[in-house]
Amino acid sequence: MVAAVESLLRAVGQDPSSQELQFTAMRYVCWLLASTQGSRYPSSYLPQRCINNNSVTVNSSALVNADDKMETIMASELHIPFYSQCEHHLLPFSGIAHVGYFYSIKDSQIERSMVLKTVQLYSRRLQVQERLTRQIAEAIMSNSTFCGVMVVVEASHVCMVSRGVKKIASSTATVATIGRFAKDVASRTAFLKTILKGKADISCQC
Repeated sequence: MVAAVESLLRAVGQDPSSQELQFTAMRYVCWLLASTQGSRYPSSYLPQRCINNNSVTVNSSALVNADDKMETIMASELHIPFYSQCEHHLLPFSGIAHVGYFYSIKDSQIERSMVLKTVQLYSRRLQVQERLTRQIAEAIMSNSTFCGVMVVVEASHVCMVSRGVKKIASSTATVATIGRFAKDVASRTAFLKTILKGKADISCQC
């Protein structure tokens, strides 16, 4: 891999053996391996039921499911930072993920560490933002008994800044909904309001 990077440097007229570039190829390879390590994790990396009865989330509110009259609680984990690699251009994109979910009163909330681990698993690989958003939602839904999951990902892409449209300071938002969130507009609206409130709280703290 180092030799391949050195060949690329030579192809653009640079000398990889020069004092300035002698370690560049190795640094690049180390960065690339670290930023794509998620694709090398086994499927068992995410425990099937990583639940903690004492978990505390950023926001939760009790609601009644109109379908079965069972009380459910909407919980959220907001502003989860991540970085990933655009599979189209091999350039980074980074941002934050917000995860909301409904769980019944007989169940318990998911550990924040589980959400962080899920975001890390699917972001540290060659990705597109739309697929990343869907994979996070599906992973959390499949590893729980939740009746709905919603994921919002906001990211800035180097490929949009350095090439093509060259939109400086631009941000892209993607949304994935499963279960109750996919069916109920009020639930989606409530979660989006939670995200906005979280941003407002962070701005006030600054």
